Amino acid sequence: MKIGVQSAPVMDQLGVDQGFQLLKECGFSTVDYNIDHELPYGDIVNGRRTGIFYKSEREVIEYFTPIREAADRHGMGIHQVHAPFPCYVKDAAAQEDLMQALSMSIAAAHVLGAPHVIIHPAFLAYQEGLTPQQEWEMNKALYLGLAPALRKYKVTCCLENMFTAHRGHLLASVCGDPHEAVHYLDELNNLAQDRLYAFCLDTGHALLSALDTARYVRILGDRLEALHVHDNDGQHDQHLNPYMGILDWEPFCRALGDIGYKGVLSFETFNTLATFPKQLWSECLQLLSATGRLFAEWVNDARTNTP
Repeated sequence: MKIGVQSAPVMDQLGVDQGFQLLKECGFSTVDYNIDHELPYGDIVNGRRTGIFYKSEREVIEYFTPIREAADRHGMGIHQVHAPFPCYVKDAAAQEDLMQALSMSIAAAHVLGAPHVIIHPAFLAYQEGLTPQQEWEMNKALYLGLAPALRKYKVTCCLENMFTAHRGHLLASVCGDPHEAVHYLDELNNLAQDRLYAFCLDTGHALLSALDTARYVRILGDRLEALHVHDNDGQHDQHLNPYMGILDWEPFCRALGDIGYKGVLSFETFNTLATFPKQLWSECLQLLSATGRLFAEWVNDARTNTP
């Protein structure tokens, strides 16, 4: 089983060549590339339509090709990318432009050789008072609107479980419930008449929503094709290494084995590195990859012993 980690903040601060080299030396074989950094959250919500994803397909190819070449030079894969977010804004014209940017992020995934792009569901604040049906209609329009790009670039779109806050409480949001996630995926693939959509389970978001990650995995079954693995204190979205928070990891890993999970054990733990000076990043990353190898042992053991 391959062990992966997100590119941020390593690539941001060290550059792609030195970044890929460090990750390879620390025991990783593949990367979740943070293309979302090319179109930050603040730019989206404030209507700034600048950056590579608002340019032509040719320019997108030229921009991301050197990153793919750097990964190849260091023998590293890029198994998934994280698209810009949020993926929904209320202004219709701005949303149309954002859809074009998201389509170009799918093109970027193709250039990077990533078979999966993680695209957050559309959701508004709890206070908006939308019904589940209204949320579904928003997301149906979002994801089916990206179907032409997914087909063209041969990339699978992974939805992700979200959380929200209301009156001081953390709650599951869109796809936070595993049965809702199954409904979304099955309906989208049925409407698209193709398997264009799968799931990325975010363990930190599940923990904040007080969800059992092992149960979530088993309900998703083979719809689960990607992971965002990280830990927290149950109150804040901290993106920490496993065992720096409160999640119970062995049952989660054994559930992955039970369903025959074939994807990457991919860590989204950028705040651990942000906590330590760069002089200790190598040690931090080596510990993380060793944790991944332990998790892989549990996954493989469960897979071997599953009837």
